[in-house]
Amino acid sequence: MQMGVSMGMNYSRGGGGGASPFGDLPATGDLLGAWDPANYAGTGTVYPDLTENNDGTIVNNPTYLPDTHGGVFDFVAVTGSEAQYVNGLHNTNDIVLDGTGATISAWVYPSRAPTQWGYAGILMQRSASATGLHVSGGTGNWNLTWANQHYATSGPTLLSNVWQLVTCRVTYGAGGSNVMKRYAAASTTEVTINGLYAAQTWNSGNTSIARDPFGTRYFDGMIGVVALWNATVSESELDDYYTASKSRYGL
Repeated sequence: MQMGVSMGMNYSRGGGGGASPFGDLPATGDLLGAWDPANYAGTGTVYPDLTENNDGTIVNNPTYLPDTHGGVFDFVAVTGSEAQYVNGLHNTNDIVLDGTGATISAWVYPSRAPTQWGYAGILMQRSASATGLHVSGGTGNWNLTWANQHYATSGPTLLSNVWQLVTCRVTYGAGGSNVMKRYAAASTTEVTINGLYAAQTWNSGNTSIARDPFGTRYFDGMIGVVALWNATVSESELDDYYTASKSRYGL
């Protein structure tokens, strides 16, 4: 593996010269995790979190491509002990989602859509119940499961061999909702999934990128920046994030 390259943009911890340490992400005080392959050292198993709280462990050497779109990881979905993913996304403290909502975003390039593994995870946790962004089982759609709810629901359609930004804006409480939006060069699609969503804590080492830590639910393809907020980030902020970051992914 080689040392990562930031392609002239600031994607590293700490920033410099007044630049945001979070690149183009909406850098609110509620940002709990931001995992950018451009910040990977190029060797070793530590996948650093830009917020400095929730580093992960790289498992089975997914291919690191430092010169592709500012740095990305390419994961191969295989079963058994050779599966590739990032595990244990937390440091000394749990990831506490205790606000009025939450947001997940991920730049992804599915290599086998729409025939990914059923429920292949993008950012998933299994502390007590399943929560996170994943592929719907056998439908070729994106989905967000929250505390074991909404597994059977389908969000925006996956696009095969295309970079796309997938976002989930969750609002807690009675009348709550998950607004999923898939941004891509060809089209932007939004799906609202109403239901009861509630605050929760992600603990121990059960939070992963590129897999659901339950069975053989591994993602096949490239993943860029993944982020998690302890707040419902506004749609306009996410629209601006897509506009500002899409050139990194050739869009």
